[in-house]
Amino acid sequence: MIFLFGENKMIGLILLLVLAKWQDFQAANTAAWQWALGYALVGALFGGGGLVLMVLNGMLLFLYTWGYFALLRRFTDSLLIWVPLYLGGALLPFLLTVMMLSKA
Repeated sequence: MIFLFGENKMIGLILLLVLAKWQDFQAANTAAWQWALGYALVGALFGGGGLVLMVLNGMLLFLYTWGYFALLRRFTDSLLIWVPLYLGGALLPFLLTVMMLSKA
């Protein structure tokens, strides 16, 4: 399964980090699901594969990023929790993808 933009996983990782910080600045104006939907649409379009794989990838990306962005918003006031969550949450999909590819 292609989870972070197909072969360009680093682009997906960097985009996730940028959007996570950007949505944190815009927390008062927009909801976390809107940012997650935007990331999921871009991820599904650039993920490659057939239509079914694109839809599945988009749904997985949406659910993960929605939870990730909502969790970041919850811990905005605690920098000691927010920074590891910010970095670890962005690296988790990459690590899961590497683990899945190594077992295949």
